[in-house]
Amino acid sequence: MVKIQIKKSVFKISGEKFLELTDACFLSNGLYKLHGDNGSGKTIFLEYLTGLRKSDNIKTDLDRSRILYLGETGIGIEDLTIMENIKLVYWIFGIELTSRTIYKINSLYTEEQLKKIYHQSSFGMQLMVGLSLLFAETKWDLIILDETLAGIDQGNKELILQEIAQRENESIIFLVAHEYFKTKIEYKEVSIIDRKIQFKQ
Repeated sequence: MVKIQIKKSVFKISGEKFLELTDACFLSNGLYKLHGDNGSGKTIFLEYLTGLRKSDNIKTDLDRSRILYLGETGIGIEDLTIMENIKLVYWIFGIELTSRTIYKINSLYTEEQLKKIYHQSSFGMQLMVGLSLLFAETKWDLIILDETLAGIDQGNKELILQEIAQRENESIIFLVAHEYFKTKIEYKEVSIIDRKIQFKQ
């Protein structure tokens, strides 16, 4: 089981107080849905969780090589095809692209779309290059999707949410989204209101 312990703390940007956690919390495997207004500090908080920003108030046993953090932009080299970019991100993470994984990825794309050059592809197709890592036959300690699903069509969004639901028992998953999903998934709610992080029990 993956664990993250966050002490009662103040998170600062350039020495200035930006976010506050008024009650200590202990995170373990499961799905957390984080919401708050634009500019409220959601991404800043997630950067602290991953260790991109350092805090002595966060204790974790995360394997840093097993963190998948995707934002609201695609990952890819413009003059490679979608499939070539998928192979590249798997190589970067040192993950085998198995036939089972390719079968799952094929549910997101048509054969024609996989052959399409990245910069000529739709925004949703570009986003799914990174999201294809969710189908890898590997264990992720921490998965963060920071508005990544906003640009995905409904059918593929449902497939991705189903995959996320299957990983709840092995990973800590943070999903940032302003929408409600048709797929029924259980999650714990986390909100940022007036610069305060609140975990609903």
